[in-house]
Amino acid sequence: MARIAFCQDVLSEFVSYMSLSAVLKQAGHEVEVFIDTGGQQARVQEQLRRFAPDIVGFSLMTASVDWALELASQIKQWYAGPIIAGGIHVHIEPTFIRHAQIDILCTGEGEYVLRDLVACLERGRSYHHLPGLTFKRDGEVIANPKPAELIDLDALPYLDQALYAEHPYFKDRRSLVFKLGRGCPCRCAFCANAVDLKLFGSRYVRKMSPERAVAEIEHAVAQYHPRDVRLHDENLWNTNAWLREFLQRYKARVNLPYAAAFRFGPIEESDVRLLGEAGKAYLIVAVECASETERWQTLNKHVSNDHILQVSEWFRRYGVSFCATALFGLPGETVADRVKDLAFYRQLGADYVSTAFLSYLPGTRLSETPAVQEALLNGVGFGKSFHRAISLDLPERLQLTNLKKVYNLMVRYPATERALLWLTRFPIPVLFDLVFLLNYYFGFDLNKVGKRQALRLLWRYGLSEIGWMPKSAVKPSRDALAPRSSA
Repeated sequence: MARIAFCQDVLSEFVSYMSLSAVLKQAGHEVEVFIDTGGQQARVQEQLRRFAPDIVGFSLMTASVDWALELASQIKQWYAGPIIAGGIHVHIEPTFIRHAQIDILCTGEGEYVLRDLVACLERGRSYHHLPGLTFKRDGEVIANPKPAELIDLDALPYLDQALYAEHPYFKDRRSLVFKLGRGCPCRCAFCANAVDLKLFGSRYVRKMSPERAVAEIEHAVAQYHPRDVRLHDENLWNTNAWLREFLQRYKARVNLPYAAAFRFGPIEESDVRLLGEAGKAYLIVAVECASETERWQTLNKHVSNDHILQVSEWFRRYGVSFCATALFGLPGETVADRVKDLAFYRQLGADYVSTAFLSYLPGTRLSETPAVQEALLNGVGFGKSFHRAISLDLPERLQLTNLKKVYNLMVRYPATERALLWLTRFPIPVLFDLVFLLNYYFGFDLNKVGKRQALRLLWRYGLSEIGWMPKSAVKPSRDALAPRSSA
């Protein structure tokens, strides 16, 4: 039996780790996850030493790379085994293997590859033949081809829900997390999913069968008795036929409140009615902005305002709660642009407007445009948070930074618009951060955890991230709120 340690710095369940763990435990191995919630690397190191892993793994988002490299360097001071990295950043930057503290990369789906790698290590055999691995041998970097076939999602074991169950942050949560498919058919100019489409092709975008999906949810609900479930797919469905069958089975056998990411496209009113009837639904709707020109030309999201308004009307008609997203920090953005958008967001009638600063990730189409490259601050287009600061050198950057943090209040309470807009001109980040945190934990996040846990999270994780110095509102920061899953 081998011992596998997964490391992360984001306070959200990693479905990738839960799936990897399920396969590894099925093969008889022991798996634990270690979470650095900010400035706690010494504690994580001590926990890792006690666990004595045979292999250490990182599933990397780009914003976590610096943290992972630092932690891996510290681990290498006492640990002689291999460190493997996978995840979207490895797809974006396959040369990541150049870092001395990284021994192996996994490009592609890792469940069976990691299982086979662990088996080779356990038996003292070479793993250099395994497809999908990049490694170093005699000073040379060797990248094996990816497996010819993608994983049959229906054949995977159920996610290892126990992996996070005892962590202090997760054990009081009301929700269970699932993922019913992989990939996204859309090619948004700012999204890393487009990188996976380039790497694997359209066949990567797929769902497990509706029966398999509902069976897993049903099994976990019977074991853990959550108040709701969260479906972390990039989009809840790819085809309307899949959606209809899934919702009918979910309603009959689970019927718990659920949260998921909504997909624009050929949706019909009858489908929205099913979304509402299957359980109290809370949907994340990627509106992004009110300008069709920006949405189509800048973001490559081909959806009209009329369609968004029609869908939102159906949501209200059938009792579907929804959150509408609003991006800040687009190229050439002005305060007047975002103020003008307020009328559209009010017309939508969303329960919450979730604002985020746009991340300009390497490898995405938007990040490579001259308008972005010329405006990037310090050449970095992203931070560890979607909520701290704008990445572009915009003339009204300070005011836009503040405006983002009170935008939901301005949408929901129009009477506050004039006063809040005036206030956004001043460099008082502590005020705007506090308003945003209160609004976030007791608006968007409350239904996940309840009032008591929301207060604990605000005190333990939220207030420690406030930018107490005025300069934090106008300078980029890599120390920020951990990006949280929206679904």
